[in-house]
Amino acid sequence: MQTSALRLCSVVWGHRVVGATIALGLLLVLGFAQTAAAQNAPAQNNLKFGDNFFVTGDYAVGGVSLIGKGSGGLSTGTISIGADANPGVKGTNSVPQGAEVVAALLYWQTIEALSPSAGQTGQSGFFRPVFKNGPQTGYSIQGTPLPNSTGPINWDASGCNITSSKLLVTYRAEVRAFLPLDANGNVLANGSYEVRLPTQTNSSGSGSNSSGTPNTIGATLVIIYRVLSPNFPLNSIVIYDGTYAPTHPPR
Repeated sequence: MQTSALRLCSVVWGHRVVGATIALGLLLVLGFAQTAAAQNAPAQNNLKFGDNFFVTGDYAVGGVSLIGKGSGGLSTGTISIGADANPGVKGTNSVPQGAEVVAALLYWQTIEALSPSAGQTGQSGFFRPVFKNGPQTGYSIQGTPLPNSTGPINWDASGCNITSSKLLVTYRAEVRAFLPLDANGNVLANGSYEVRLPTQTNSSGSGSNSSGTPNTIGATLVIIYRVLSPNFPLNSIVIYDGTYAPTHPPR
């Protein structure tokens, strides 16, 4: 049995992605190791255990940057699964036909005001599968804010963990119920998914480098699937997630 450890976290400053990881949407970063010793990876010490799946299957991922895409209080972008639209993702990144989708986890990160009275301002959004004759509006989603092991991650234009009035917050939502179905009721996981997530545009109307909050900077979709076939080995897929950044930005 193989163990695949997915580590989703923020390790970015501005537009620079740090480390030998897979950048999804430039700002949400997914790293993984397909080895039984994966749980010894150092980055996992800074994240929290999220979930564990034992499946005769695997996972697929896709992401999108939402920087500069704010309008009307929301940033809009499209995530692709089963297509070559995710630079850095190696190997097969699609869900086999007839596979059972066990989980579909949407992650996103927002920059929010450091104020207890403000609440979780980046928590609500919309998720919409894009296909012919599909829904014209998105399904309302409510993200669960994820913990971090290093305390609040401060954010400003020069990097993370720098004292400021803004925080970096990571959310997760289960969106499996919103995936499209075929005529037989089977989930069709491969395709395009539109996300609309909170972004307060600045006075010029641009969402790029917005001084307002919340400001969503990226989103990632992780799909875990099972295939009832002797050709697929039993895998343990372990997710570690949260919000993390090293203490000082690189120079």
